[in-house]
Amino acid sequence: MGQLSFGSLGWFSRESVCFEINPVVGKFGKEKVLQSGYKNISYQIGNAAEKWHLFAPYDRIYAGAAFKKVPSELLKMLKIKGVLVVPLKSGYLEKITKESQNDFRKEHYFGFAFVPFLEAKKRNKSK
Repeated sequence: MGQLSFGSLGWFSRESVCFEINPVVGKFGKEKVLQSGYKNISYQIGNAAEKWHLFAPYDRIYAGAAFKKVPSELLKMLKIKGVLVVPLKSGYLEKITKESQNDFRKEHYFGFAFVPFLEAKKRNKSK
């Protein structure tokens, strides 16, 4: 698989997967991808955290929403020499390159603001 994108970078790789949790925004995004004519973009509406493993491993991952900390699952899904670009709620943007199975090179950039990454709320099964 080429690239996991939570945003709009899909057309820069051979294959791309985009996720959007908000159904209204997702419908708009999916329509725009279909209108673009690109056939190499899979646009998923729903909780990215529940589906991103289905398309792994990835060459590139770009997260368009801020995490409290870098999700270890995303690091595991990168190919060797793969790159993860992820904003953090602290205002940093991290670029992480997977050098080997357990070795990562990190670069930090400050001065960014992103919406927070949202996961679907878990339903109370006791009701």
